[in-house]
Amino acid sequence: MEMGISVAYDKSREVKRMLKEWITFLKKHWIIALVGTAIRLAFAPFTGHPYDMNIWLVTGKLLASGKSPYSPYDHLGQPIVYGLWMLISYLFANQFAQSGLVFAFLMKLPLVLTDLFLPYYILQQIRKHSVTIQMDERTFFTFLFLNPLGILVTGFWAMPDMLALLLVLVSYDLFIRGKDIPAAIILAISISIKLYPAILLAAFVITITRYRTSLKAGIQFGILTVIFFLVGSYLPFFIFGWNQSEITGVLTAQTNRNYGTLSPFHVLILLSYYYRPRILLRVVFFMEHNRWIGFAWAFTIALYTLFMVLVLKPWEKKKMTNPETYILFLTSLLIAYTLWLTVATWISEQNTIAWITLFFVQAALDNDRKGIWISYFASMIVLLFATFNLPFFGFFYLVLSPDQIKRMNLPLAKNRNLRLAYIALSFFLVVIFVLQNSIRKMIKLNWYLKKLT
Repeated sequence: MEMGISVAYDKSREVKRMLKEWITFLKKHWIIALVGTAIRLAFAPFTGHPYDMNIWLVTGKLLASGKSPYSPYDHLGQPIVYGLWMLISYLFANQFAQSGLVFAFLMKLPLVLTDLFLPYYILQQIRKHSVTIQMDERTFFTFLFLNPLGILVTGFWAMPDMLALLLVLVSYDLFIRGKDIPAAIILAISISIKLYPAILLAAFVITITRYRTSLKAGIQFGILTVIFFLVGSYLPFFIFGWNQSEITGVLTAQTNRNYGTLSPFHVLILLSYYYRPRILLRVVFFMEHNRWIGFAWAFTIALYTLFMVLVLKPWEKKKMTNPETYILFLTSLLIAYTLWLTVATWISEQNTIAWITLFFVQAALDNDRKGIWISYFASMIVLLFATFNLPFFGFFYLVLSPDQIKRMNLPLAKNRNLRLAYIALSFFLVVIFVLQNSIRKMIKLNWYLKKLT
């Protein structure tokens, strides 16, 4: 009993210390924090993606009445975990006359706090694991917090991608401290929020296998995470008596999605509207009649994990230090994420912000100025894609009439698909660059680790 109280007291002290350091960090860089926060909050009540915001509002309303949020045709595309915030936001916003605006603001509030906290947390973890970084705090914070794509994803769209990334990094910190169960729970929550962080489980298996020189340890952590994810996904359906086939349908549908947005497959489809070479038409025809391609990401990540485990040969190596493990983890994360971007059939704009952040962090650690600017260039490409994709003024549907939005979007809608194809193709070239750059870094790291034997 006394030991439990002591542990809780130590955790409380640690949280207080971190919050104090974070506040000091924000005070030190108050101009950047103020500008980034003001921009996000200024647009927060008036913007949102009409499709997503409607689903979140309906989700909050159905949960408030005890009904399944998966019963409508357009419903939540992930487990119920993040739906709890939609419920809280709906209940609070419903007390006001302008409930739609209040709901939009509340949906973005925790994500703005995440954007504020994440740069500090990454820097804190870098120092904690004794990893050297050449970039100063101010530049690091500026690049991350004032990234226009990050502002769009959080302040306009209310997508929790950066929250999911934060939980992935917290999970790693817990694992490195030997707290496997809490680490697996946090990672399962991250996957529940966005689903695609499931691909990052590969990085955990690789890192744990090498760090603990045991393939069994890596596999056990992976299985534990999957169990927690499935329990969190299905438990509400058992408790409230909802139809379990609804969540099963959601999870299976997300594993093989239609071709869309920034996916390289979708680029080929868009190009086929304007260019008619026989080989392109044959490729598109093959894609449209072979839906198993949608599972290519799963095969790719599985092969990557197996290959990395075999290359690192943990059973022949000595245990790594914390800096080496941290670099291995970040590089494994980035490669897994990048491989997914090269073969996924659906990649939305918000799915790229966490990947761009990881690449920026790697470039900052390597003092790679070219990599730093390429990460920002990638942000601009995705931002441009989002501008033509919705198009942009559709984000203001809460305060503008459909006619006003149509008139303002008219210049953006001209030759829209062709523009999207070229922009997405540019992004894919950046993805290929990042992939080869990360693989080269992993080869150097593996060569270094061989000297530890």
